Amino acid sequence: MGDAPSITDADIVAGWRAVHGGGPEARVLKRMRLRPTAGLTGSYFERVKLQAGGRKLNAILKRGGLPFGPALRERLFFEQLSRDVPMRVPECYAVGDCRDTGYGWVLMEALPRGKRLIEWTDDETLTSLRNLAALHAPYLGAPPTSLP
Repeated sequence: MGDAPSITDADIVAGWRAVHGGGPEARVLKRMRLRPTAGLTGSYFERVKLQAGGRKLNAILKRGGLPFGPALRERLFFEQLSRDVPMRVPECYAVGDCRDTGYGWVLMEALPRGKRLIEWTDDETLTSLRNLAALHAPYLGAPPTSLP
């Protein structure tokens, strides 16, 4: 496993403020690095426990493995578009500004563990493909100008 990126607790709290503005203050209670995923994309993951507005929140911190492409688009998606998509996506808790490092990061709601892809039925696979198509459909021919 490579070196951990230098995303501090203060960076996470600043990212929370960027997303929530005048909302409840947040503080980081616990962080735990996760092992790389099977795809070995170079992305970095942590499990993070936050406290905000009297609630404890479980989150996933993800920093992309490349300073461009999917990782940057993913951060911008959670920062700018995720609230308006026609399906359930993890809530965006915080985003990291990537102008200094080139690497964007996102702190998102940790969803309950689901089935592994190889366990999906044909109907579940078709539903997933329809959801993916619905997610992209509004932007065909007119992608958001903020996304590279």
